[in-house]
Amino acid sequence: MTGGRSHVLGLIWAPNAALVALACAAVGNPAFAQQPRGTPQVPSPPALTAPLPNSQVPSGVSPQTAQCANAYHQALEPLRRDRAPALADLVRKARAADADLPGRWLYSAKLFQKAKPLKPAKPERICVETRDVRGQERCVRFDFKPLPPQPPEIATKAQPSAEDLRYLKLLNDTVEGRGAVPDVSANGRQTFLVQRLAQDLRLYVSQPPTLVLCAGAAELLEFYAGQILPIKRRHEELKAASTKLVELAAARTREISVFENRLYEAALASSKSVETARAKAEQTHATALAAQVALAAQAPAGSAPPTPLAAPVLPAMPVLQPKPAAPATLADYAVISLPAQIGEALRPLLPAALVAELTGERDTIVMLTKAQKAILDPEIKPATPPAVEVRDAAISALRLHEARFYAERYASRYGEIDTLLSATLSATAGANAKSCTCQD
Repeated sequence: MTGGRSHVLGLIWAPNAALVALACAAVGNPAFAQQPRGTPQVPSPPALTAPLPNSQVPSGVSPQTAQCANAYHQALEPLRRDRAPALADLVRKARAADADLPGRWLYSAKLFQKAKPLKPAKPERICVETRDVRGQERCVRFDFKPLPPQPPEIATKAQPSAEDLRYLKLLNDTVEGRGAVPDVSANGRQTFLVQRLAQDLRLYVSQPPTLVLCAGAAELLEFYAGQILPIKRRHEELKAASTKLVELAAARTREISVFENRLYEAALASSKSVETARAKAEQTHATALAAQVALAAQAPAGSAPPTPLAAPVLPAMPVLQPKPAAPATLADYAVISLPAQIGEALRPLLPAALVAELTGERDTIVMLTKAQKAILDPEIKPATPPAVEVRDAAISALRLHEARFYAERYASRYGEIDTLLSATLSATAGANAKSCTCQD
């Protein structure tokens, strides 16, 4: 891993040396030299609005080359104005956490506790009594602020599949980071590369005008295009994961009604078996009763009447719930909205009126957070408690919908990195191809 980073570092610094040479060559202006630390920043030079007169072009540089350099620098001006500030803030924005996100899984927390145990919380010491000591207020008695209760968690007997767990692990860091992109964290897998590319592109589009600005630019931009490929591949990987989680969430949601139908069919078969047993017991009793009556009719006069036969003990008929709707096809679940899918997952767990209220929430994570609290509330129960299999299927579906939310967010925020770097590079390459057309 170290060798790979050293290789990338060497590759990135190599063109930077060329970039500095391009920026300072042929001008010789000390204002463009690198400033020592502590000195004020030298403002970027203004854009050239017209090509240099032939009389001012140094020997060895053709007027056509100077004109192309002027045109290229003017084409870079909008990039310096519009994109350079965003490139400077790129990593900071990608690392930013969203305070509105819970910072933990709502439906999968227990899956990661063994691999990453929670750190014991330390109570905060607070001052509860002060006293004036020589004109200054000092604390004379401390106490400890009570720790907030641990957030409740949902446990299920059914463990996620290996495929589900693979995606949950992929998203665990961004969940715990409240939506921040873990790839560009302090020691993230893409931090160095993204920072260098953003810095190099920002410096490139902001470099001062030089008469040989076009020299080697196409090769340098081609090098950057190669350097950006790992970021594009990671973005594609996250988009693929997001798409797959949409499919998995739909499949898990459909499993709820599949289990309900399977349990109903089993209960129906059991009911028919009980009904058959009851009919057989009644028939046996009727046959025995008829035989007893026949024997009594043949008995001599004055014989004691036979002992009446006891009524048969019949097995109780099970109570059948209403037949559930037939499961829709997986394609049907894939096209319904996310709130509707979450509502289907909540249907066996919560009262219908509360499900309708929750699915009216516009924010997915707010919907899932409120739903989790309702599921854990012992006072809130559905009209008919679900079977264990149905409950576990519903929780598994909610787990995948939560993962789907974070996957789409992760891919979107990573896409901002990819888009800004790629778009800046593409626009720079386009400006180069359009402006640097002179032939010496």
